Parts: sequence; C-alpha cells; structure tokens
Amino acid sequence: MAPLILQSARSARAESRRLRSDLAGLRLTLRSNAQVAAARMATATEVVAVARARRSIPVASPWSGLHWLLEHDSLERILLPLD
Repeated sequence: MAPLILQSARSARAESRRLRSDLAGLRLTLRSNAQVAAARMATATEVVAVARARRSIPVASPWSGLHWLLEHDSLERILLPLD
C-alpha cells in the first residue's frame, strides 16, 4: 500500500511542477500580448488625434478658391491592421 501512495505522491508532484512551468510560460505570453496591444492602442489613439486635428484645418476647394473643412464620420470607424 505504501509504495502505491509514494508513487502517487511523486506523480502528483511531477504534475504540479509541469503545471507551474506551463503557467509561467502562459503568463509571459500574456504579458507580451498585453504590451503589444497597449502599443497598438497608443498608435491608434495618435492616428485618430492627428486625423481629428486635420479636420479642423480649412482646405482649399479643388473647384474654387473657397476654403472648407473636412467633415467625415469615417473617423469614428477607423480600422487598423492587426499584424
């Protein structure tokens, strides 16, 4: 009976070590993905800010000498490629 209990305890400890190792790898992957996502979000925020700033600059009309502002609602739906 004792050898079965010892064998069971050894295999439980080995499984525990394996799970801890897997968990550490998954945590590293999660942190890396979170950093990439934060960087992409910062880039997207900057792109939208620049686009919004450009909307407030009067632009010469291609048909006349009048100046007009860009008013597009497409800025609310900007999509960025996910590399």
